[in-house]
Amino acid sequence: QKKKVINLNYGWEFSTDSQFKESKKVDIPHDFQIEQPWVEPSADERPDNTDVAANIKSRLSSRAFKEMGKGYYRYHLIPNKELKGQRLLLDFEGVMYTADVSINGQYVGGTDYGYVGFELDVTDVLKIGEDNLIEVVADTREPGNSRWYTGGGIFRNVKLTSTPKDMYFNRHPLYITTRDNRFVSISAEFTNKTRQKTTNIKLEITSPDGETIYSQMVNLPRHKMTRHEEARIATDIEIKDAKIWDLDTPYLYKVKAEV
Repeated sequence: QKKKVINLNYGWEFSTDSQFKESKKVDIPHDFQIEQPWVEPSADERPDNTDVAANIKSRLSSRAFKEMGKGYYRYHLIPNKELKGQRLLLDFEGVMYTADVSINGQYVGGTDYGYVGFELDVTDVLKIGEDNLIEVVADTREPGNSRWYTGGGIFRNVKLTSTPKDMYFNRHPLYITTRDNRFVSISAEFTNKTRQKTTNIKLEITSPDGETIYSQMVNLPRHKMTRHEEARIATDIEIKDAKIWDLDTPYLYKVKAEV
């Protein structure tokens, strides 16, 4: 069973009212902050000169006097029955500035920092083959979040990722380094919940022309005390006559790892 990624960017409902008395259909990425009305600062709203990185000490900010606030999102998802028994992750590449996520009225997680993505394990929350309501509340009112315009809301991709439950790569699984423009080393981050004594990873490198130039099955001994591991799986693989990336010759090699 392979990892599957389902795009959830299209068909969201958005409102600035938690009761959704007025709403509209939106697709992701979406910035509700730029849709806010222009607001004149009142007489007591002044910059905080003790901190050059601070926002104006008010409901406004240095973002051209757009009022900070909350945005509410809804999305209906019916997971395919093929996903039954899989590990299911709801992945947000970015929500500005803070976010709370609920599914069918149950809080499942969120973020306090809009500049990085996050994923939530929703395996035991999503109802397979049934209509699930995903709700996201994005809040830009944190006074110290930024001195420049950041936008607000779900401003990057949303996806549902499925993997086998017992063995899988983690969110950012591969770390690749090169030396002397021809030696490649690869590390991986993975989880193995099986009873096998080794973790077997098939490693493959493909040239810019699509030719397989390296293929190897790596057998890593299991650590008894942990299921989640980070390990060097290949060291100094030599790529002879490597084609170097440049503006005029944008050659790219591809690494494929499979547990």
